[in-house]
Amino acid sequence: MATSTLRSAGLVAVGVVIGLVVFAMLIDPPSADPVPAPSTDTDIRGDEPSPAAEVETDPDVLTAPPPLDASAPAGTPRYSLEDAAARGLIEYEIEGTGASSGESLTFAVRRLSDSDIDVYIVPGTVLMPSSSGAQRMVAWNVVRGIVVNENETTRDLGTVTSIYLPDTSLRLYTVEAYCLDFDLENPADTDRFEPVLANVVPAQPIAAAVEPDVRAAQLMRRGKDAGLSFRGIQVAIWADRNHKTKEEIAAKFSVEDQEMNDAFQMLLNTPPPKQKQRR
Repeated sequence: MATSTLRSAGLVAVGVVIGLVVFAMLIDPPSADPVPAPSTDTDIRGDEPSPAAEVETDPDVLTAPPPLDASAPAGTPRYSLEDAAARGLIEYEIEGTGASSGESLTFAVRRLSDSDIDVYIVPGTVLMPSSSGAQRMVAWNVVRGIVVNENETTRDLGTVTSIYLPDTSLRLYTVEAYCLDFDLENPADTDRFEPVLANVVPAQPIAAAVEPDVRAAQLMRRGKDAGLSFRGIQVAIWADRNHKTKEEIAAKFSVEDQEMNDAFQMLLNTPPPKQKQRR
């Protein structure tokens, strides 16, 4: 959870750096073109539907932690984002960029613990915006990062798979995430986000857990396996979660016809995940 300490110790001073990093690192935000919604079982390309057995439906697999980053030594203690925050191991802030899809959020984090830790975002984590007019976002993972040194110079971490924190330097990441509410606005760069927690118990904050959107996690995973770009994945999520038609999405989003078709086909061939077993 973000704190005023994090802001005063780095975020304000590094605001310009964040802007430059986002400009350099983010994929261009989407513009406007057509997208389909799943309304028929017909294969629009004439191909045989891919067997349902090839699609992952186990919720525990779909929301499993991403791999430990290559920079982290084996055995580094790992925590989900909210668990690390609840334990007081980190302070962080997540903000919008104005984009709806792909590397569409920025994530600033600083380690507060005395030793190295690795933090990860649970695939399918739903992030609530500070503005009621902005879309909720569903996160896949961190993508790229930089370290901000005390003199405000930066060191590029390149592509990452998790958030390895070997010291207390401020680190900035881009987060791959997708909009969940088609009829609302894209998150602005002034919008801040917090994960939706499951079973919040204020008196017992340790091991805080997120309640992931398993279906969205499945579609993101499936889209990546199918070679879709972030645009195709966003198409599938809006069509599935908001039941939008091709014409409705066409007025708001840009995607090539072939990828539109591929996203629609993927959605048709992706059975819903199994129900998570309650323990």
